[in-house]
Amino acid sequence: MEKTDQACAITRSNKANTNKRSEKQNTPITSKQNRTVEECAGTVEEFIHTLNQNLAQPKEKRAWLEKSPTTLPKQKNTTTKFFLVDGNSSSSNLLSGDTSEKLGLIKYLNQVNGPTDLYSGFGKIKDLKIKLHIDDQVPPKAQAHRHIPYHTRKDVEREIKRLEEADIIESVEGPTPWVSPIVIVPKKTGGVRLSVDMREANKAIKRERHPMPTIDDMIHVLNGAKFFSRIDLQQAFHQLELDQDSRFITTFSTHIGLRRFKRLMFGVNAAPEMFQQALGSILHDIEGVTHYIDDIIVHGKTKSEHDASLKKTLDRLQEKGAKLNKEKCIFGVQQLSFLGHTFGRNGISPEPQKVKAIANIAPPTSVSELRSFLGMTQFVSRYIEGYATITEPLRTLTRKSETWKWGKSREMRLQNSSANSQTEESWPTSTLARQQRSW
Repeated sequence: MEKTDQACAITRSNKANTNKRSEKQNTPITSKQNRTVEECAGTVEEFIHTLNQNLAQPKEKRAWLEKSPTTLPKQKNTTTKFFLVDGNSSSSNLLSGDTSEKLGLIKYLNQVNGPTDLYSGFGKIKDLKIKLHIDDQVPPKAQAHRHIPYHTRKDVEREIKRLEEADIIESVEGPTPWVSPIVIVPKKTGGVRLSVDMREANKAIKRERHPMPTIDDMIHVLNGAKFFSRIDLQQAFHQLELDQDSRFITTFSTHIGLRRFKRLMFGVNAAPEMFQQALGSILHDIEGVTHYIDDIIVHGKTKSEHDASLKKTLDRLQEKGAKLNKEKCIFGVQQLSFLGHTFGRNGISPEPQKVKAIANIAPPTSVSELRSFLGMTQFVSRYIEGYATITEPLRTLTRKSETWKWGKSREMRLQNSSANSQTEESWPTSTLARQQRSW
């Protein structure tokens, strides 16, 4: 909700309703708490009348409405703005959340008071540089340039300009032993995304085998938590700067010349482990925080415990210069879906979408389809008691020595597997750990 109040699309089409309201007694309107209501011309009726007069003017002569506050008797002064919006709107609200809170009409029960500049601009994490380890025994390969369709070239040029302005890529000067082609991926919202085909270059990049957390690790860490937040970093890999000596292997070709990355990029085989290690070095000393690559999970057994960890995390990220993806961040919830599982105050359960996919699957018609089904159910096997016994006839059918035959008994096993996966009961994490060991 915007901090300014919007008079949302009061147009000629609702002028009749406006006239009916204007016939009422023209008296100041106050809230039940007898606090200031900020009208553009003293009262709501006069404000609406002013809006309709303004709408009658040519569009180029319309003025934004911003009046001085009117102080009602025995009330403190509250200043706000009203804006005139031309056109239809699905909302009829005249008061924003900020003004409504000042008037005592609403109260925020869960509000994050963290740094305000974490969502603006593009981030670069301070005091960290990524060095790629290149195997000198692998001969460099400069691949041929791939033709870029003419109808996408303007979009490609705009994207290259955007990345250069964000200090993510740079022009290449001097010898270029490694050159990779790019792949153009159209975006649903318009424009394109540039992806570099790093398959050949990855053969020369030595991977760093930093351990990645598993779902069992996450279950152990989140055991007993009742409040959760998920923080998503904006284009996370690009927030880590590449060492100067590591940039040459990221060189790629376009129709307007060669470029290379100044930041860690998607497509580098070692990128996930290196980012996991780098982010861990930033957050390792904050209690109640865990992360999986660029997804940061803040948790606590009480709200105060969770909020304290969240504030420390946001402050640390701001201190390091990181930026967040506001649309994907979730704060202060009691149930959180993560890595295909739902964590909550009652324990852990599979995501409903995954259960629905299993329940609605058609009977397999080949060994390949049966293996796919078993792979799906294996993901939620921790929630199905006696999973191995139930699926034993199905697994038998996947053996090379077996002849494919789908009968009633196997159909029943398939239905039992699907039905058992649909349980809505959550496993307490401590019980789940014991149950998993006994299986």
